[in-house]
Amino acid sequence: MIPKGTPGPVTKVGLEDTAALPNKVSIEILNVESMETKATTPGEIAGPAVAMHVSIHNGSAGVININSVIVTVADSTSALGQPTTSDPYSPFAGDLAAGDSAKGIYVFLLPKDDRKDLTLSVEYEAGRASASFTGDVP
Repeated sequence: MIPKGTPGPVTKVGLEDTAALPNKVSIEILNVESMETKATTPGEIAGPAVAMHVSIHNGSAGVININSVIVTVADSTSALGQPTTSDPYSPFAGDLAAGDSAKGIYVFLLPKDDRKDLTLSVEYEAGRASASFTGDVP
């Protein structure tokens, strides 16, 4: 049996704001891009989508690994947006040195009618503090 993890604290802010986490890591949404995805590889689905351009800044004194960042988006009914690896998907990767920032792009299939009062969650490391952004997107 896999042991149950304990989630870290959540910093809630608007989509336009920076989430300053208690451990000196900050996360912000740089841009939200409305788009139409194209199915180019097996299993991909074409359709209306949003690309979330996310930045993480490491203000702590140590290195953090950002290989396992989890980004999710949910509409006002808590239905999750379908993640896709369609272009311009570019996830976080590697180690982030103290004082450095990194950018990642996450793409979600999301009908235009479901883009009000969205919640975008970013967890940079399991069990650590995470950010929750709420607002409307194009």
